[in-house]
Amino acid sequence: MTFLPSEHTRTIPMTALSFVVGAIIAVTTAGVRGEEPGAPATAKLDPSIQRLLEDHCYDCHGEGMKKGEFDLEGLLQLGRGDENGHWKKVWEAVRQGFMPPADADPLQSNARKAITRWIAEQQLGVDFENPDPGRVTMRRLNRMEYEFTVTDLFGADFQQEGRFKEDPRVPSVQLREMLPPDDTAFGFDNIGDFQTISPALLDKYFNLAEVVVDRTILVNGPRPREQQLPVDQVRIEKNQEKGIATHWLTVPVAKAGRYRVAMQFRMGGWHDGDG
Repeated sequence: MTFLPSEHTRTIPMTALSFVVGAIIAVTTAGVRGEEPGAPATAKLDPSIQRLLEDHCYDCHGEGMKKGEFDLEGLLQLGRGDENGHWKKVWEAVRQGFMPPADADPLQSNARKAITRWIAEQQLGVDFENPDPGRVTMRRLNRMEYEFTVTDLFGADFQQEGRFKEDPRVPSVQLREMLPPDDTAFGFDNIGDFQTISPALLDKYFNLAEVVVDRTILVNGPRPREQQLPVDQVRIEKNQEKGIATHWLTVPVAKAGRYRVAMQFRMGGWHDGDG
């Protein structure tokens, strides 16, 4: 009887090295921003929008009236993209129902939507068919999350098993301590908008991934010792009533895991079968 540790035990391809970095960093860099849409020199004023502005806005903000020092008619003469701050205020006031005021003729819901959409498209450059996603926050794990993820990924508790060493000449450090302190904001170190990553930090992750893989994965190492077990150690228990016999063998193993057992035996006597 041959008793061998399984060939699948602790055999993980070297792609685990890149997976450690890819899975732990998850996504890198602080963020990116979509390309700013191009804007024509002038905005298109639809006749229906012109009538709505004349009926509901010009009594106070047009045709010579500048209530609150705001001239909507004059603002329309500027090119698209000019005075965006004013147009954002107009869009917000109309959208929230602040304008027209309560003592003026009410603005119907569909008319309010038409005005706000025109401002967004023609003055603020919003493309509703292909909207600009704006700034995208790219996230990564902080030092603690990195250590916990590596622990879960490889099923090892590095804090209990020992401490990593980058250099045997320096004192041992924990896995998280091999990375620089995380950026903090509002007292937290896991806010994506503030979790930047530099080329030097990325290099640290790659170096640390090699340390983790070397510590946890056996690649092209020596084969475990093969055990040859004599047949006389096999114990037999017969059940005459059922006509069966149970054979078993007790084998001590150093570590828990999956093992492969190869057995050779002869069969004698009469055996029922399919052929």
